Amino acid sequence: MAADTPASRLIAARERTGLSPDAVAHGVGLTVAAYADLEAYPNDLFMCISLADLQALGEILQIAPAELFGAAQSSAGPDIPFSEVVQRLNALRAAGKASVEELSTQIGYDLRDVLVDPSELWKFNIDGLRAVCKAVNLEWLAVLPSRPLSHGPATAT
Repeated sequence: MAADTPASRLIAARERTGLSPDAVAHGVGLTVAAYADLEAYPNDLFMCISLADLQALGEILQIAPAELFGAAQSSAGPDIPFSEVVQRLNALRAAGKASVEELSTQIGYDLRDVLVDPSELWKFNIDGLRAVCKAVNLEWLAVLPSRPLSHGPATAT
Protein backbone atom coordinates (compact mmCIF):
# COMPACT_ATOMS: atom_id res chain seq x y z
CA MET A 1 0.00 0.00 0.00
CA ALA A 2 1.30 3.45 -0.89
CA ALA A 3 2.16 5.90 1.86
CA ASP A 4 -0.65 8.28 2.80
CA THR A 5 0.82 11.54 1.52
CA PRO A 6 -0.57 14.59 -0.26
CA ALA A 7 0.85 13.17 -3.50
CA SER A 8 -0.84 9.80 -2.97
CA ARG A 9 -4.14 11.52 -2.12
CA LEU A 10 -3.76 13.59 -5.31
CA ILE A 11 -3.29 10.44 -7.39
CA ALA A 12 -6.27 8.77 -5.72
CA ALA A 13 -8.48 11.82 -6.36
CA ARG A 14 -7.43 11.93 -10.02
CA GLU A 15 -8.08 8.21 -10.44
CA ARG A 16 -11.54 8.59 -8.82
CA THR A 17 -12.45 11.19 -11.45
CA GLY A 18 -11.12 9.01 -14.28
CA LEU A 19 -9.04 11.89 -15.64
CA SER A 20 -5.60 11.46 -17.14
CA PRO A 21 -2.65 13.42 -15.76
CA ASP A 22 -2.58 15.36 -19.06
CA ALA A 23 -6.24 16.36 -18.71
CA VAL A 24 -5.74 17.56 -15.14
CA ALA A 25 -2.60 19.50 -16.06
CA HIS A 26 -4.36 21.25 -18.92
CA GLY A 27 -7.44 21.95 -16.79
CA VAL A 28 -5.37 23.66 -14.12
CA GLY A 29 -3.09 25.42 -16.58
CA LEU A 30 0.06 23.57 -15.58
CA THR A 31 2.50 21.86 -17.88
CA VAL A 32 2.16 18.11 -17.98
CA ALA A 33 5.65 17.82 -16.48
CA ALA A 34 4.77 20.18 -13.60
CA TYR A 35 1.64 18.19 -12.82
CA ALA A 36 3.55 14.89 -13.04
CA ASP A 37 5.97 16.26 -10.44
CA LEU A 38 3.07 16.99 -8.08
CA GLU A 39 2.16 13.31 -8.18
CA ALA A 40 5.75 12.06 -8.09
CA TYR A 41 7.37 14.18 -5.38
CA PRO A 42 5.70 14.46 -1.96
CA ASN A 43 6.94 18.00 -1.25
CA ASP A 44 5.93 19.56 -4.57
CA LEU A 45 2.34 20.20 -3.44
CA PHE A 46 3.79 22.30 -0.60
CA MET A 47 6.29 24.28 -2.64
CA CYS A 48 5.58 24.24 -6.37
CA ILE A 49 1.95 25.28 -6.81
CA SER A 50 0.09 28.43 -5.85
CA LEU A 51 -2.97 28.31 -3.64
CA ALA A 52 -5.02 29.45 -6.66
CA ASP A 53 -3.74 26.54 -8.74
CA LEU A 54 -4.29 24.20 -5.80
CA GLN A 55 -7.90 25.41 -5.59
CA ALA A 56 -8.33 24.85 -9.34
CA LEU A 57 -6.89 21.37 -8.89
CA GLY A 58 -9.43 20.69 -6.17
CA GLU A 59 -12.27 21.86 -8.40
CA ILE A 60 -11.20 19.60 -11.26
CA LEU A 61 -10.64 16.60 -8.98
CA GLN A 62 -13.72 17.30 -6.85
CA ILE A 63 -11.76 17.41 -3.61
CA ALA A 64 -11.17 20.18 -1.12
CA PRO A 65 -7.56 21.32 -1.10
CA ALA A 66 -7.39 20.77 2.67
CA GLU A 67 -8.30 17.11 2.11
CA LEU A 68 -5.19 16.65 -0.03
CA PHE A 69 -3.19 17.51 3.09
CA GLY A 70 -5.06 15.10 5.34
CA ALA A 71 -7.86 17.28 6.72
CA ALA A 72 -11.16 15.49 7.14
CA GLN A 73 -13.94 16.56 4.82
CA SER A 74 -16.04 19.06 6.71
CA SER A 75 -19.10 21.12 6.09
CA ALA A 76 -19.13 22.53 9.62
CA GLY A 77 -18.43 26.23 9.74
CA PRO A 78 -16.78 28.53 7.26
CA ASP A 79 -13.10 28.52 6.47
CA ILE A 80 -10.99 31.31 7.92
CA PRO A 81 -10.96 34.01 5.23
CA PHE A 82 -7.77 35.58 3.95
CA SER A 83 -9.03 38.92 5.26
CA GLU A 84 -8.75 37.59 8.84
CA VAL A 85 -5.20 36.43 8.16
CA VAL A 86 -4.34 39.96 7.00
CA GLN A 87 -6.08 41.53 10.02
CA ARG A 88 -3.90 39.39 12.26
CA LEU A 89 -0.79 40.31 10.27
CA ASN A 90 -1.60 43.99 10.71
CA ALA A 91 -2.20 43.47 14.45
CA LEU A 92 1.13 41.65 14.73
CA ARG A 93 2.83 44.45 12.86
CA ALA A 94 1.25 47.09 15.10
CA ALA A 95 2.04 45.20 18.32
CA GLY A 96 5.67 44.80 17.37
CA LYS A 97 5.86 48.20 15.76
CA ALA A 98 7.46 46.47 12.78
CA SER A 99 7.59 47.81 9.26
CA VAL A 100 6.16 45.76 6.42
CA GLU A 101 9.71 44.90 5.39
CA GLU A 102 10.64 43.78 8.92
CA LEU A 103 7.54 41.62 9.20
CA SER A 104 8.21 40.14 5.76
CA THR A 105 11.75 39.30 6.81
CA GLN A 106 10.56 37.80 10.10
CA ILE A 107 8.04 35.53 8.33
CA GLY A 108 10.22 34.84 5.32
CA TYR A 109 7.81 36.00 2.60
CA ASP A 110 7.16 39.37 1.00
CA LEU A 111 3.90 40.61 2.49
CA ARG A 112 3.58 44.04 0.85
CA ASP A 113 0.91 43.06 -1.66
CA VAL A 114 -0.93 40.78 0.79
CA LEU A 115 -1.32 43.58 3.34
CA VAL A 116 -2.99 45.74 0.67
CA ASP A 117 -5.12 43.00 -0.90
CA PRO A 118 -5.80 39.75 1.00
CA SER A 119 -6.54 37.94 -2.28
CA GLU A 120 -2.81 38.15 -3.02
CA LEU A 121 -2.45 35.18 -0.67
CA TRP A 122 -3.77 33.05 -3.56
CA LYS A 123 -0.33 33.55 -5.14
CA PHE A 124 1.45 31.97 -2.15
CA ASN A 125 2.29 28.29 -1.98
CA ILE A 126 1.46 26.06 0.99
CA ASP A 127 4.85 26.69 2.60
CA GLY A 128 4.17 30.43 2.45
CA LEU A 129 0.69 30.01 3.88
CA ARG A 130 2.05 27.87 6.71
CA ALA A 131 4.70 30.48 7.57
CA VAL A 132 2.14 33.30 7.61
CA CYS A 133 -0.38 31.29 9.64
CA LYS A 134 2.25 30.25 12.17
CA ALA A 135 3.19 33.89 12.72
CA VAL A 136 -0.43 34.86 13.42
CA ASN A 137 -1.41 31.75 15.41
CA LEU A 138 -3.79 30.22 12.88
CA GLU A 139 -4.00 26.62 11.78
CA TRP A 140 -3.08 26.74 8.09
CA LEU A 141 -5.46 23.93 7.17
CA ALA A 142 -8.32 26.06 8.51
CA VAL A 143 -7.44 28.76 5.99
CA LEU A 144 -7.53 26.37 3.04
CA PRO A 145 -11.02 25.75 1.69
CA SER A 146 -12.49 22.70 3.41
CA ARG A 147 -14.63 21.96 0.36
CA PRO A 148 -14.33 22.74 -3.34
CA LEU A 149 -15.47 26.24 -4.15
CA SER A 150 -18.06 26.60 -6.88
CA HIS A 151 -16.94 30.09 -7.87
CA GLY A 152 -13.14 29.85 -7.67
CA PRO A 153 -10.61 31.46 -5.36
CA ALA A 154 -12.01 34.99 -5.42
CA THR A 155 -14.81 34.01 -3.01
CA ALA A 156 -12.45 33.26 -0.11
CA THR A 157 -10.97 36.73 0.35
